[in-house]
Amino acid sequence: MNPMLHLRLMWRHLSPASLVGFVVANLIGLSILLLGVQFYQDARGLLEGKGALLEGDYIVLSKRVSSIDALRGRANAFSQEELETLRGQPFVEAVGAFVPSVFRVTAGVDVGMGMYTYLFFESVPDEFLDVELVDWSFTPGSEEIPIILPRSYLALYNAAFSHSQGLPQISERGIGLLPLSIEIEGTAASKTFRGRIVGFSNRLNTILAPEAFVRWANEHYSPGQEAQITRLILRTDNPSDARLLSYVQEQGYEVEGDALETGEATYLLRLVSMLVGAIGLLISLLSVYLLILSVYLLLQRNIQQLENLLLLGYGTMQVARPYLLLCLGLSLIVWALATLVVALSRSAYLPLLEELQRPTHQGLGWTMLVGCIIAFVSLGFSSIAIYRRVRQIPAFASSCRASSSPSLVDR
Repeated sequence: MNPMLHLRLMWRHLSPASLVGFVVANLIGLSILLLGVQFYQDARGLLEGKGALLEGDYIVLSKRVSSIDALRGRANAFSQEELETLRGQPFVEAVGAFVPSVFRVTAGVDVGMGMYTYLFFESVPDEFLDVELVDWSFTPGSEEIPIILPRSYLALYNAAFSHSQGLPQISERGIGLLPLSIEIEGTAASKTFRGRIVGFSNRLNTILAPEAFVRWANEHYSPGQEAQITRLILRTDNPSDARLLSYVQEQGYEVEGDALETGEATYLLRLVSMLVGAIGLLISLLSVYLLILSVYLLLQRNIQQLENLLLLGYGTMQVARPYLLLCLGLSLIVWALATLVVALSRSAYLPLLEELQRPTHQGLGWTMLVGCIIAFVSLGFSSIAIYRRVRQIPAFASSCRASSSPSLVDR
């Protein structure tokens, strides 16, 4: 069969408006879908990984304290079984326990006027600290206790307390030079130590002493009293893991700070991206349906000529090939234009994201692959529908002639 003759036959009844409608509708749908995919890839760096806007690799857990529990004096401590169960979860890399002191702590400092206050000590395994462990050790018999404070404590002192009390402001380096007197009073003994602040933590909102000191002091100064574990710190590779959020809610745990906001924000980002993608996919499917209807109409207009070609011995694929090539060409055009739209849109919003985080350089590779897969899947459905329609032409043409021919009664 002469290809040019077949093409002229097809173009004679072709509706440019239908083709333009398909291209525009499919372009809108595919562009929305690919923009959702690309924006999710670019924006997830704000919430996950190192340097994220809401970094939450370490999460501090505690149990809720109800009014009834408080009145009854019931402790909200974690049992060893609960600790081991948490360690066995697939989303947990490591778990550490806050070991509290069971003795009274009084701290004093002389900066022109004597200041004394009650304190408390807690300890965590060293692997969970975000401070350089310089001089962070204790051996029984030592007269000095290294201490780590939350950085917010120093900021609060300099911003509010020092001004209201007429005290001098203190730098991080200067506070390490202050002479601290730490008095420990337990049920069995008491003693006064020297204290030295060796660092400030952004991660842990508590007053930390070395784990070796807290455990030794609990046994030495208050023997027989159990240090109940009321807080845990866990390290996870993905704070947005839905399993982590579900586990925390099911167990009734509380999360300190905004660590789980990372997971909730990432989940919301994923949900919005899926919603946008679903809308784009729906528009794309409707546009493919529009294309199939347009091709069906085109086949209907050429049904007599196509039937003649089939009767002359041409195969179904030979007859359907021009229409399949038309669908292929339109799909490639739409895919290329949608990729261009995504690239231009990304160049517009990416500088805004880079102001909030270091660029992740995700690129367009994954998005182009998704668009290519969707384009060829829609092309596949269109091709199957066109091929089956061409195969039905002889039977359909015969039925049309039978219905249009005069009946015996009319004769």
